[in-house]
Amino acid sequence: MDSKAFLAAHNHIMQIMPLIKHEAEGHFRHPYLSVTYGQHYGGYIFSWDNHHMTLRFAAAGEPEQMRYFVDNMLSFQTSTGYIPCVISAADGGCGLHQ
Repeated sequence: MDSKAFLAAHNHIMQIMPLIKHEAEGHFRHPYLSVTYGQHYGGYIFSWDNHHMTLRFAAAGEPEQMRYFVDNMLSFQTSTGYIPCVISAADGGCGLHQ
């Protein structure tokens, strides 16, 4: 990728980043990132998708997004150690929210 293409991709990502940040809501005790800024998938945290997204935010100077992600995920951990791969602000994690 040449520097012009890299800069175009970087600028596009920087425009999207504020659009996917959300305040705590429902079962989410902390702010969270949605996997898209469109109408789909809002109100959900997907473990691997969100993990990788928080790494990008940390690289951009917002390491707190990783802490919010981990804290939200751990709040759905069951007594056996299970953490759902997908959690919902509305319903919790796979019906196992405690």
